[in-house]
Amino acid sequence: DPGNAAITPGQALRAFELARDLDPATAARAARRALRSPDLHEAKRARLQSWIDEHPDAGAPAAEAAPRPVPAPSSVPLPVPPAAAFGADGVVELTRFARAKLIEARPVRLDEAGLRLALEGGREARVTWSRIEAVAVAIVADVAAVPILLIDLLANWNASEAEELKGVRLRSDQYDPRALLGTDGDARRAFGSLAGRLLQATRGQPLPSAEQALGNPFARFERLADYQRTVLDVAE
Repeated sequence: DPGNAAITPGQALRAFELARDLDPATAARAARRALRSPDLHEAKRARLQSWIDEHPDAGAPAAEAAPRPVPAPSSVPLPVPPAAAFGADGVVELTRFARAKLIEARPVRLDEAGLRLALEGGREARVTWSRIEAVAVAIVADVAAVPILLIDLLANWNASEAEELKGVRLRSDQYDPRALLGTDGDARRAFGSLAGRLLQATRGQPLPSAEQALGNPFARFERLADYQRTVLDVAE
């Protein structure tokens, strides 16, 4: 909404991320709104401007003038861009997060308020649903001896500026989803049901997509680094 002057750069960035594959015109408006902020990280500024340049048909409406980058004062050093990952074609891919800090845990119990977890060393923890901003689900081959399903509950996915992506990682080789859900039957289908339950409870963004997060089908990656860069937008 061009009349909404209260939107923050972080909200504009999330709108861009959500809309770029579904509604290029909205994505372009959101990108231009984020570019108006003088505090926007230079790496994110370059990424947004590059996307706009690659999608000239998704131009801004006539009533919304394209923003001019605001130069940083000479006395203030520019922030260091996050690490860049090189794709197979040699193109630099800028990422939102420099690294991931995901605590591996075993889910013990689900209830209306959150998820009870068993941590390393016999410790227990609890994560409330309201703290989870996104749920990422994918099969990754090189984490264990056989491919396993990862469910990552991400706590700061909507952050406009963050060095670390934080959250909890659930590994399919460490628990049985049927015990959590109180059901029988096929384990693979139960993992899809568990992901659906987590998405419903947290109202988080499904990653890589709503269909893949629910196992229709699950996305698969040979390397953890590829999953984290492609789905979680993490450099390391």
